Amino acid sequence: TMNDGFQLVARIPCPVTEPKFFLIASEVATMDFLRSQGIPVPKVFGYSARSDNAAGTEYIFMELVQGNNLGDIWFQLSEKERINLVFQIVQMESRLLSLRFPAGGSLYYCKDLQDKSSWIDIPSTLPTSKGHFCIGPNTTLGLWYGKRRDLSVGRGPCKCLFP
Repeated sequence: TMNDGFQLVARIPCPVTEPKFFLIASEVATMDFLRSQGIPVPKVFGYSARSDNAAGTEYIFMELVQGNNLGDIWFQLSEKERINLVFQIVQMESRLLSLRFPAGGSLYYCKDLQDKSSWIDIPSTLPTSKGHFCIGPNTTLGLWYGKRRDLSVGRGPCKCLFP
């Protein structure tokens, strides 16, 4: 909370999280991409996917979303309110599942990935995001956990399952 009452969330990765750069860069781009598709997610105010900054760690500064924890109020809702809420969740899931991507991997801003051979551009009908987003290395923990982090292997993007 700032002196003027403005509130935000500062997110930093757990020390054991790997790969920090890709996870932060992908999380930020994914939230922005979802917002561009009309999905309500917190707005990102700033981020650093690198630890060579004044904070000494990777971080995301994002909007604080006010609200109630659904688990805390579920049994206080009427049956009609619960049905309406479940319907809204299903609608959102349907919108998410209708999104199509040119490859498998994780979502990034193209500017965050230095090696252009390591990403595939996402064609967009939105003029502000043309060439803005891309698919790059997969951030699934199993691909990076322990000694796997040091392996020099491809982690995506993968077009093998996409036409």
